[in-house]
Amino acid sequence: MNRRKSSKQITLLLILVIISLVFTGCIAEKKIIKEKEANEKVAKVHQEALDYLKNTYNEEFIIKDTRYIRNTKVWELTAAPKSDQELEFIVRTGGTFGNQFLANYSRLKLTYQSKEYYKPILKYIFGKKIYFYSNTGTYAKFKDNKIPTFEELLEYSSEETLVNIFIYIFEDVITDKEKKEEFLSNVMELLEYLRGQDLKWATIQVNIYDEEFFRDKDIDLILKETKFFHTGSTKLKYNALEYKSYEVYGLRIDDIEFFEIKTLKDLEGELYKTDKKFLRE
Repeated sequence: MNRRKSSKQITLLLILVIISLVFTGCIAEKKIIKEKEANEKVAKVHQEALDYLKNTYNEEFIIKDTRYIRNTKVWELTAAPKSDQELEFIVRTGGTFGNQFLANYSRLKLTYQSKEYYKPILKYIFGKKIYFYSNTGTYAKFKDNKIPTFEELLEYSSEETLVNIFIYIFEDVITDKEKKEEFLSNVMELLEYLRGQDLKWATIQVNIYDEEFFRDKDIDLILKETKFFHTGSTKLKYNALEYKSYEVYGLRIDDIEFFEIKTLKDLEGELYKTDKKFLRE
């Protein structure tokens, strides 16, 4: 009797083990299928993105990173040209974009080139190394879908091109009369230079920071680590907002003043004092 009972228990146990193995195998198989489908989907999106980029910009690209935002169903790909893999940009598709692709490569590439273009010009005008950032845009249509160099763009389509220059000065160029006149003269020279390029328009933004606070600091390191030129983040080792809070003066020339300013007195009228201590509270 006990043997028969024990045999039934063993049989039942074996049946449960078999059912468990079959069930686990089904789950594993479904997981493998899902992973395979996901990988195939990623590969399909990558290939479609690469085809789009090649057809749009007439260059070869690589995909460096992939992100899928579930709540918006948007694919966000980090891409770069094969010829310059440090020049990363974002490509988006899916969600509200549907089957279309959206990339900011052309503007990013021209912006990078514009900074290199204006770097020696600003150094010559101001007589020293200048911390600055520039971006550019254009309404021009590119020939054969090929992005021109910034110099080429100025040659054949300057009147459809706009430039924004942001200058960061970490010394007092305002309270001393001679330094202030020199500073305003330098900005005026830059303004006249930009006008001479026959641009659609340009803007100049100058931010002047507390010299005493920045006197013994490694400004190059701060700008790099805080992503200072691009707002930055409080999550980084160096808090960009804290450093930005030491801005004491500013000067702004927008697209209207770009054409209207005639004298140093006009330019001085665009100078303003600012207090951003609240950024570090």
